Amino acid sequence: FRATCHSDSKMAASAPSATHSVALAAFAGAALGAGAAVALSACLWRRRKQKWRAKEKVACAPSLHEVLAARIELYELKGQYYQVLGHAWDHEVKDFKVVYRPLYHCTAKADRFEAHYLAVSHFSRWDEKFRKVDLATEYEGRDEKDGVPDDVKRRILLGPVWRDGDWRFPDRAVGGADNGGRSGLGTRSHEA
Repeated sequence: FRATCHSDSKMAASAPSATHSVALAAFAGAALGAGAAVALSACLWRRRKQKWRAKEKVACAPSLHEVLAARIELYELKGQYYQVLGHAWDHEVKDFKVVYRPLYHCTAKADRFEAHYLAVSHFSRWDEKFRKVDLATEYEGRDEKDGVPDDVKRRILLGPVWRDGDWRFPDRAVGGADNGGRSGLGTRSHEA
């Protein structure tokens, strides 16, 4: 009987006891639970971060009041939107041109233009092809499908994009056959 007990005690010492099995199972369960908790918290963090980014994008779009107060000039051509930043003197052609920025990511198009974020156009092209957006009625629209898209709104610069405390003329050059005889050049003038 003693030898049997002795051999039983040797077996008991070499084989895991019920207590050890329970502890091992608890450890494995805790490790799996911790792993699942980490994965779940990472998933929730990602989702929360996406919501924050979405809120930031919407929050960055200027309101209709801000756009009207800043006297933004918005134009549309073939579903794309453009913001007029001003009129600039072109020394090469010796006349004013419209300075604008595409309100979308403008990449190069073969045989048309390079990637750019600012551009100029002559007034005849601008007046003929571009439609002025009536901000008071079109900016917000009646629902998500009409009105200026949020992605476009986020790209609007409220400005001003230039500053000159001594400037006493209108912001935009005014067209006319006679520019007041100031320089004798061009078809437009700020001093008209």
